Amino acid sequence: MRVLVMIHQLWRGGGTETHVLTLCSVLRRMGHAVTVYTAGGPWVRKAKSLGIPVHRDPSMHSSPKRSAMRLRQFLVRHRFDVIHAHDGPTVSVAVLALRPLKRRPRLVFTVHGPYVGHVPLKMAKQTAHTIIAVSPALQRYASRFGLGKSKITVIPNGIRTDVFRPVSKKLVRAGFKLPSEAYVVGYAGRFTIEKAQLGRRVVGALRHFTEHRPNVYILVAGRGSNRVIASAGHLKVLGHVNNMRMFYSACDVVIGTARVAAESVSCAVPTLALGTAGYHGLITRRNFAQMVRTNFGDHGSVRPWTTAKLSTELRHALSHREELRREARRTSQTLRRTLDADRMVRRILQTYH
Repeated sequence: MRVLVMIHQLWRGGGTETHVLTLCSVLRRMGHAVTVYTAGGPWVRKAKSLGIPVHRDPSMHSSPKRSAMRLRQFLVRHRFDVIHAHDGPTVSVAVLALRPLKRRPRLVFTVHGPYVGHVPLKMAKQTAHTIIAVSPALQRYASRFGLGKSKITVIPNGIRTDVFRPVSKKLVRAGFKLPSEAYVVGYAGRFTIEKAQLGRRVVGALRHFTEHRPNVYILVAGRGSNRVIASAGHLKVLGHVNNMRMFYSACDVVIGTARVAAESVSCAVPTLALGTAGYHGLITRRNFAQMVRTNFGDHGSVRPWTTAKLSTELRHALSHREELRREARRTSQTLRRTLDADRMVRRILQTYH
């Protein structure tokens, strides 16, 4: 099968971008021909290093009509079976490009967040063969714009469990210049415009927690983090981290949401789901299904969080280390059975037919 995967920008380290590269890599390994169509971005180089062909169209930034014309010409030349769009700008361009064509590839659109506006969703309603939502909350969101739930398939994001697997803390802490016996709290997330405030607030709460706890260190990762927050004392701010498996494995507990939380769980690290949608707590086998339904706290607010609440959870984690480690190992096995990337990509493939 020939698949064109569309994403507006290939930014470094984003959840959607990581999902797209994972999807493309697994599809290629399964024998499908995959090309990425994008306006550009820092991860174009990474996609090419993975052997994924990339076609760049910078006009998606400025002129949807011109971009639609160029995409139409590209489709006529290459005769794809499926177009899989992953954001509002690309599904809009795809719909415009397909309208005059007699031979149309199937159009699949994945909704990764509630930031997708009503215009792209209404355009997708008319043309898309299938719409994928990564959580039931996003399925409900998309259905508000006239899309029947029968047309929306919920498929959670898959995790490369062959990549995100447990590794010894002692082996990785030296790389971050962390004491082997320290208690390390990790926070990972984008420090972009819409999420920088959350990052500042979490780091502020963690700084408060480390007061009078000389053995506790804070490790922060994420695009833009080192531009927003400065390293100081036991606080180490790393910016974008290429090897997140090493980051998770250096931590005794990780705070994050969406893909960060899922990858951390896959690495068998105790993980607190906390994001812009609210606080969802420690991820365990007991609440795992609910965590998947909310994309690990990214969609569907449960309750707001406070510095006091986070401190209480961290004190519990600090005083019950071995108990949390045992539960994290078991929860990791649950994730590996249910959210492995190959399993999720096989479900996505079913929507292509």
